[in-house]
Amino acid sequence: SCLDPQVLSAFCCCWRCCFAQVCPYSFPLQTFASIFSMVHALVRWSARAAALRGAADAGVKGRASSPSICAVASARDAKNGTRSARHGQTRDLKLGLNSRRTLSRVAPGRRAFGIGGRTFAAMNVRPVEPIVSVGWLAERLDDSRVKVLDATWYLPNKEGSGKADFKRCRIPGARYFDIDSIADKASPLPHMLPPEESFAAAMDELKIERSDTVIIYETNGIAFAAARAWWMLRSYGHPHVAVLNGGMPAWEGGRYPLDVSQAEDEQLEAAGNACIQAQNQAPGSNLPKPQYPAQLNRGMVVSKQDILDAMSDPKLRIMDARGVARFSGSEPEIRAGVRSGHIPGSTCVPYASLLADGKALKGDDELRSIFGENISGKAAEKWVATCGSGVTACVIALACAKLGRDVSVYDGSWTEWGGDAKCPVASSG
Repeated sequence: SCLDPQVLSAFCCCWRCCFAQVCPYSFPLQTFASIFSMVHALVRWSARAAALRGAADAGVKGRASSPSICAVASARDAKNGTRSARHGQTRDLKLGLNSRRTLSRVAPGRRAFGIGGRTFAAMNVRPVEPIVSVGWLAERLDDSRVKVLDATWYLPNKEGSGKADFKRCRIPGARYFDIDSIADKASPLPHMLPPEESFAAAMDELKIERSDTVIIYETNGIAFAAARAWWMLRSYGHPHVAVLNGGMPAWEGGRYPLDVSQAEDEQLEAAGNACIQAQNQAPGSNLPKPQYPAQLNRGMVVSKQDILDAMSDPKLRIMDARGVARFSGSEPEIRAGVRSGHIPGSTCVPYASLLADGKALKGDDELRSIFGENISGKAAEKWVATCGSGVTACVIALACAKLGRDVSVYDGSWTEWGGDAKCPVASSG
C-alpha cells in the first residue's frame, strides 16, 4: 500500500510543506508525485497482463490434459509400457497438440487476435483439398469448428467390424458414421443414399452443423467408407468436408493421441437409429424437424436409368473401381444372384491403383497419369464412377476431386446393374 498513488501524493505534500522553506530550489514535489504515480500505474498494468497470460496458459493446459481423453490408456501405458498391437509402436498419449501459439508472427492462412498483450494465431479450419494430413488435423483437433467422424467399414467377404475398431480406439472426439445404417432402408440395395430428412436427422445426432468442417477417417486408411461418407456429405450440400489421408494407420504412425475409453453401443448406433427412425415415422408424428439443412445435389449421383439413357452418348465416361478379375468377369461376384462382368463401354480403374501402400491417395502426378491429362480441364464429358455397391467408387470420386474435377457416383453400382437381367453386361474373361 505504500506505493498507492494517493498515499504517495499525501506524503509528498507533507514533505513539501516541511522542507519547501528550507530548500526553495528543491525538485517540485507534485511533479515527482505525478511521475511516481505513472510508474506505479505501469507496474499494476504489467501485473494484470501477467495474470491474463497465466490464465490463458492454464486454459490451454487444462484443455490439453482433459481426463476424459485417453485416461485409460495413460494409466495403462504408464504402468505397463503397452505398445500398439497393430503397429508395434508405443502409443503417444501426450495431448496439447493444439497449444501452438504465435507471439510475434502469424502464419499464412491464420487470423491474429490479442489476449493480455500477446498475439495468437486463429487457424484456418477450411481444408483447401478434399484430403488433409494427420498433422493438419492434429493442429486443429480441439477446435470446436472441426468435427471428426470414423466411418470404418469392411467388405462383406472380409473379416472385421467397424464398430469393434471404434470401440478399441479412436481419434479423440470422433463419432461413428455407419454407412449401413445411415442409408435408405426402403431400398433392397445396401447402403443407398437415405432421404434428405433422414440424413439430416443423422447429422443432428452427430452434432454436425452446416458451418462445421468435417474430417472423416477409417481404420483401413482411405480405402473404403471414409470416401463414401465424404461423398455423402458433399451430395447433401455440406461445404467443408475432407478425408484424413492415410486414416488411422497414419494417425498412429505419427504418434498422435488416441481415445481408448469405453464406447457404448448406444453411442455408436445413435446416428443410424436417428436416420432409421426418421424414415419409419408415421405421417403427422411428433418427431422434431431436423435442423441440418440437407439438400441433395442431383449432379453428384446417377441412377441406373440415367446410365441406360446415356449409354450411346460419346461424352459419357464410366470408370469401374472393382479389380480387374471382377471387371472382366473371370471372378464371381461377392453377392449371390449378381452376374459377372461390367457395364458396356466402361473402363477398369481399380481403386487400389489410386492408393499408395493401400492406405493413402497417390500424388497428383501419379493420379493424373491414371485418369489422363484432361482430368483438370473443362471437358464436356460426363464422368461416372461405379463399383460393387457404391463404396469404392467414391475413392475414384475423391481422387478426381483432388485433381479439380467432380465425378458422379452410380449409387446402385454393380449390385443393382448385375442383378437386373434387363441391363446389358460385357465381359472379357
